[in-house]
Amino acid sequence: MDLNRRLQTLRREAGGIAADNLPDTAPAGDGDALSTRLARLQHARRHGRGRSATRQPPVDDQELARRTGGRILAAGLLLIERQHPLSHPPHEISVLPHPALPEAAKLHANEWVCIDTETTGLAGGSGTLAFLLGMARVQGEKLVVRQYLISRFAGERAMLEQALDWLGPDTGLISYNGKSFDLPLLKTRSRLAGVAPEAWERPHLDLLHGVRRCFDGRWPDCRLATVEGRLLGITRQHDLPGSEAPAAWLAHLQQGDAGRLPAVLDHNRQDLVTLLSLHDTLARVHESPQDWAADSGRIARAWLRQDEPQRARRLLEDALDDLVPADQNLLARLRLRDGAVTAACELLESLAENGDTEASERLAKYHEHKTRDLRRAAAFARRLPDGPQKARRLGRIAAKDGLNHELPFG
Repeated sequence: MDLNRRLQTLRREAGGIAADNLPDTAPAGDGDALSTRLARLQHARRHGRGRSATRQPPVDDQELARRTGGRILAAGLLLIERQHPLSHPPHEISVLPHPALPEAAKLHANEWVCIDTETTGLAGGSGTLAFLLGMARVQGEKLVVRQYLISRFAGERAMLEQALDWLGPDTGLISYNGKSFDLPLLKTRSRLAGVAPEAWERPHLDLLHGVRRCFDGRWPDCRLATVEGRLLGITRQHDLPGSEAPAAWLAHLQQGDAGRLPAVLDHNRQDLVTLLSLHDTLARVHESPQDWAADSGRIARAWLRQDEPQRARRLLEDALDDLVPADQNLLARLRLRDGAVTAACELLESLAENGDTEASERLAKYHEHKTRDLRRAAAFARRLPDGPQKARRLGRIAAKDGLNHELPFG
């Protein structure tokens, strides 16, 4: 590339201003490339072109502390603390997470803290920063909410260190989508900041999983706002949506506009209070799902994964009239396991009469292997769809005990 073409490229990169639009004072000609480029950049700034035209220094920490009601913990880090009296004394903190929640069966910690972050983006990854870390724990008859707000990037390490110090080593976490978003992000940022990421590895109850188990497919979505409206009866007034939090913090950082940060703090604080209410309500949903129009079958399966078949069967028995065929089949298997053979067969025969393949196959196996009633076994096997499975089943029955001459296996 010759010198003239290189200079033309530099001019275009300098601000995209045509040479004819340069002020009369701008140097001309290709012999003074640096002067020409600087002139173009100065011209662009004077006429409001580019991001630097609107960039203002962020509000200083003292002013930000005054606006948010917080105090400065370190350079670039503020702490906003609130105490909310509980309407009634909570259960002993040691019983959290609630034993009615399947995830809680094997979680043990000395204390539990609710956690929620507000970030510079929702995609996650190393380029995303948690500029606000909110945590809440029950102390006596009060809910203590601590929010660590960084006013600039330099405050991130102090935020992570201070938050982990307040958590302590033997504390578990309660979150909403924290396993997939908040905790991976905090671990990544800790690693980048030189803070031990393994400090975030602790017992963790993510309430989103319980909500999805109960209501996925029954609600339009399982966002926290939907949970508040449909399950907790909460309607927020003048709430700043969480999706607008990144822009609010970046406006402070880039434009010196901290006007919406108090609203971000309010939103985060309400999320934490909601977690405490949701934890208790979700436990009651798991205890009596039919009273909440929740999915008893998925809750029962969760208990089976925790090796709790008796609890799973109780939930299914209570909701029998509302169970879909797959859940009725599960209940029949649990009845057979418990020796309630008559009740199990009645349920399976009802399903088979309505064309349920799983019930027909189970009854064919049961009568082939348990009652040795090969005629009934064959009758249920013939209900199976045509194909290799049906042929193998009928062939096994026909080959047994030399009775094939007595049974119509066609």
